[in-house]
Amino acid sequence: MFKITNRLKNIAKILMIIGFVSICFSIFNSTQNQYTDLEIHENLIEIVNKDFSSIYNNLNVDSIYPAKDTADIFSKQAGRTDLRYMAASKLKLDTSILNAIIDTAESSMHFHLKNKEIKSISSLYELEKKLRKFYHTKLSKPWTSLLFNNYFFLGISIFAVFFIALQYVSEAAWSIVIKRIPEAVLSFLPYTGIMMLVIAVAGALHWHHIYHWMAEGVIDQTYSIGVYKPYDKIIDGKSAFLDVTFFLIRSLIYVVGWIYFARKLKSLSLTEDLNGGINYYNKSIKTSAWFIVFFAVTSSVASWDWIMSIDSHWFSTIFGWFIFAEWAAIGFTTILLITLYLKSQGYLKYVNNSHIHDLGKWVFAFSLVWTYTWFCQYMLIWYSNIPEEVAYYTARLEVDNYRFLFWFSMLISFILPLILLMSAPSKTNHKRLIFVSIVILIGHWLNSYLLVAPGSLNTHGNIGWTEIATGLGFVGAFIYIVFQSLSKVPLETKNHPYLDESKNLHSYPHEDSH
Repeated sequence: MFKITNRLKNIAKILMIIGFVSICFSIFNSTQNQYTDLEIHENLIEIVNKDFSSIYNNLNVDSIYPAKDTADIFSKQAGRTDLRYMAASKLKLDTSILNAIIDTAESSMHFHLKNKEIKSISSLYELEKKLRKFYHTKLSKPWTSLLFNNYFFLGISIFAVFFIALQYVSEAAWSIVIKRIPEAVLSFLPYTGIMMLVIAVAGALHWHHIYHWMAEGVIDQTYSIGVYKPYDKIIDGKSAFLDVTFFLIRSLIYVVGWIYFARKLKSLSLTEDLNGGINYYNKSIKTSAWFIVFFAVTSSVASWDWIMSIDSHWFSTIFGWFIFAEWAAIGFTTILLITLYLKSQGYLKYVNNSHIHDLGKWVFAFSLVWTYTWFCQYMLIWYSNIPEEVAYYTARLEVDNYRFLFWFSMLISFILPLILLMSAPSKTNHKRLIFVSIVILIGHWLNSYLLVAPGSLNTHGNIGWTEIATGLGFVGAFIYIVFQSLSKVPLETKNHPYLDESKNLHSYPHEDSH
């Protein structure tokens, strides 16, 4: 029986505390001095009317907004003062007046815009637009960190279920001696699944603005705040699918279905250990077949819902495959790392050079598959150069905060595995495998950030303490839960019909190399 060491347990707890405190503090901080879109508009009206009413001089409101139309056009702002502000909002103002308005607003509303942003503002309308982005970003930043970290570990957890199911339907023998590892990894799935539901519900309640298509008035042509109309024709065209209630129902189906199949497969495996016989093996094959069909649909649609819809104007027909390739790369890498750790601690006596070599081959293979899908998606969009498609990449390539990470994450997730794992002996070199595996996980963690942040945080995103600390918290929780799960059952499987074949696997002839 495996026993988790006190040192490892304490490290995991410390990491969890760091992550929990960081995300709680970040969420609390994001809600301080926070304003809704309507409050931003009303505060600017008050500031302008109080100290800068001179901009209304010689402004003929009636010629812009006839009195008989105002009730229909601006149901939320029928007052004459509001109409004066709205009439003036798109006028190009003198730089000194505009800067004075910004300074006054900064002191009362507690925001800070970069010099580059301030220089791009020429009217009150543009100032409101910048402030909306600022407060949306401030509110979304901790949730963005929570989403991409959770999604990263969700991918590892759900791939463990897929890995087990794939071994059953393909009647593979090589992996039986390491079956307890993915069975332990899938124990983290309920935590990441529930957290994904929390993030989805928080978006529906407008606790964050990660999913722009959930914003009020986006599909309502009559809704307005001042001259700002949030109506979006493209999102309205997708409203049958991008519906909040339907989105939450779908999310619940994914999570509940995945957890059900995960627990069912693990239960059948443990029962087979106790009772033996071919009956449980046959049941596992049937359950695995049903899961793979369910997973084939839900994994793609979940990636559209939880990740692709963040950039709601954009879509990619290869996105589901792209996400699956990433899940497979980090899933195999995690299984390999845990196998090497247990082997170094004197466990898994039947795991030999051939098993390590096979895991190394899968890590190498899916690093290339992920790179292939990455390149296909990028190359086809770059080549066609259609505005609504390239916008996804311009947000990641033309913003300084993301440009380096975009190329760096791809290169270390591709070049290092290609160079260091190309030869057969390298796939059994434990030190090299550990190094490459850690680099792969870091590379895909950065890529997960890039899947979310540019769409949710616009130009204000960056990898900082919140993102790193939240990631460390997830690492600690993953280690604690997975290794606790490993310690509750024997590491060696019993009564599996292919167990002897797995124990005597000799597909790789070379001597063990540490």
